[in-house]
Amino acid sequence: MSLARLSLVGFLGVAACGGSSNSSSTLQATPATLDNSSVGSFGTFVALAARMGAGARFGPFLSVTSSGALLQTGCFSGVATFIVSPSTGSVAGNVSYASFDNCYFVPLTGTATVTGRLAGTTQVDTFTLTFKDFAYAATGSSEVFRAAGTMVIAWKPSFQGSAGYVMTLDAAVSDGNGKALFRLDGFRIDSDLAAGLENVLVSGRMTTDRGFVDVSSTNRLSLPFPSRGFSGGSLVLSSTSQVATLNYIGDGAFTAQIGPKS
Repeated sequence: MSLARLSLVGFLGVAACGGSSNSSSTLQATPATLDNSSVGSFGTFVALAARMGAGARFGPFLSVTSSGALLQTGCFSGVATFIVSPSTGSVAGNVSYASFDNCYFVPLTGTATVTGRLAGTTQVDTFTLTFKDFAYAATGSSEVFRAAGTMVIAWKPSFQGSAGYVMTLDAAVSDGNGKALFRLDGFRIDSDLAAGLENVLVSGRMTTDRGFVDVSSTNRLSLPFPSRGFSGGSLVLSSTSQVATLNYIGDGAFTAQIGPKS
C-alpha cells in the first residue's frame, strides 16, 4: 500500500492536478486506475463539486419582493432570483443567479428552469433546477468552471432549530475553454448546517479523462463557510480493484492512501 501526501490549495491549475492538458480530452467510461496523479485529480474535483453544490444552495426560507419574486442573497455577495407560480404548493418557473457568492469563493452566474414545491409562500421544500449555462468564476483566479445538468435540493425537517439539506447533482463540468473536466452521476451531498459550517456526507460516481470512481464517505466532512475546501474528514474513492482513502487536513489539503480493494 502506498501513502502519499497530496496537497490542494485553491485552484493550482486543473491539468497539474492530474487531468490532461489536451483541450479535446474526453471522459472515459472505464474504471480509473488509482495512482498519486489520478487520486490528486479526483480529490481536487470532489472538493470542487461539493463547493459548487453548496455554492448554489438556497433556502430553506427565501425573501419575497413586492412583485412576488423570491430572493436568496449570497453569503458574500450576489443574489438568486426565483420567479415561480403559483405562489405556494407545486410550482414551476426559473431562477437567475447573478454573481452569487455563497462563501465558497466560486461566485455563480447563470439561469435554470425550476420545478418543485413550496411550503407556504417562501419556504423551499424541494426544488429541481435544470441548467445549461452555470458559470462559476474562481475568486482570485482567471479560471471559470461551466456546468450543465440538474440539481435537486430537498430541505430536511427541522428539529430543535436544526437545518440541513440533501442535494443530488447530475451534471457535466468543463473549464472556460470548453474542455471536459468531470461528470457527476447521482452525486449526493447530505449536509447538516451549523454556525459557519456544513458537515457533509458525499457519495456518487465521478468520471474524468482517467475513467470513473465511486465516491463515498461514512464520516462527515467539514466544509466551513467561508472556505476553499474541506477542513477535515475523509472519503473513499473506489475503482474495480483499488481503493483510495483521502483524509482532508485543512484548507483543502489531503493525504491519500491507495491500495487493493479487499
